[in-house]
Formats: sequence, structure tokens, C-alpha cells
Amino acid sequence: MNKLTDLNNYLKKVISYERLKLTIVCFLVFVFFEFAGLLFPNHEQTTLALSQIKEMQSKNFVGKVQYIFKENAVQNAYFAIPLFGVVYAFKVAFATGQAIAGIVSRYLNITSRYDLFMTSFGYAFVLAIMPHGLLEYGAYALTIASNLLFLKTTLFPKEDRKKVLKEALKDYAVVLVIAFVLLVLGAIAEAPYIKSS
Repeated sequence: MNKLTDLNNYLKKVISYERLKLTIVCFLVFVFFEFAGLLFPNHEQTTLALSQIKEMQSKNFVGKVQYIFKENAVQNAYFAIPLFGVVYAFKVAFATGQAIAGIVSRYLNITSRYDLFMTSFGYAFVLAIMPHGLLEYGAYALTIASNLLFLKTTLFPKEDRKKVLKEALKDYAVVLVIAFVLLVLGAIAEAPYIKSS
């Protein structure tokens, strides 16, 4: 029972109120960058997204889950790289918005910029609030927030730098495991939405 209490106390420390607040802010900023990308549809991003969708359609359920998880996990691993990952995450969010707008433009044949933005906004919003969107974006936001907290803790330590770095790395690893579990759950939730070809 004592080990369970220790684990519970440790997780409360790792998933602190500060981390939770910052995760929510990062989630909102990530979604903001995605919505900003909707204003600038990009042919390359659209082609890439469509090729990924086509590849997923050729797989069975387990193959789809593996593919989705692999793609999201690789992105999330980049997001975990101190400082670089934060900038890269928002670039990816912007590119995702560009791809959504490009797909909407291509398949719904919308030429008015205003209509394209509003329609794309609707699609992006629905994707963000679907279970897989919340799980995936939640994992990304948790990783980005943890990246920022890791930088703050290690660059401005309140005690011995070596001790702080060791503890911060341990906490960072635990949070990344939680984020990857969220990505697995997100992939399982997303796979049924991808129709097989």
C-alpha cells in the first residue's frame, strides 16, 4: 500500500497544477496555429495528407492504429526536443491547418477565401473536439508544456543544478510516457473513422 501511495504522490507532483495550466494554454495555442493555417491552403501539405490517408485506407484496423500511432509518436518525439520542439510543434499545427483547407478546397470545390476558411474552420474544429483529436492534441500540448517546464526548471534551477536536472529528466520521461499512452488511445479512437479502400 505504501508503494501505491508513493506512486500517487509522485504523479501528483509530476502532473502539477502549473503543468496542467500550461498544457491547456499550449493546447489552445496549438489549435490557434492550426486555425491560422486554414487561411493559407498549401498544395504540398494537401498532397502529403491525402497520400497518408490513402496509405491508411489500404490497412486493416490494427495496421491503421499502428500507422496513426507511428506518425503521431514521431511528431510528438520532435515536440519533446527542448526549445526546438516547441517551435516545430506550432509549425506542424500550421501545416495541418493548411492541409485541411487544401483538402476542403479540393473536394468541395470552394473558391471564395471566406467560404473556404469558414468551411475548413468547421472541419478543423470538429476534428479537434472528436475523441481522437482531444487525445492527440492533449498529448501534444502535454509534451509542449513539459518541454517548456523542463527548460524553465533546468535553466533557472532553485537548487543544485545536477540534482535538478536529474529530477527534471525523470519527470519529463514520465510525462512523455503518459503522452505516448494518450497517442495510442487516440490512434485506437481514430482508426475506425478511416474507411478502408
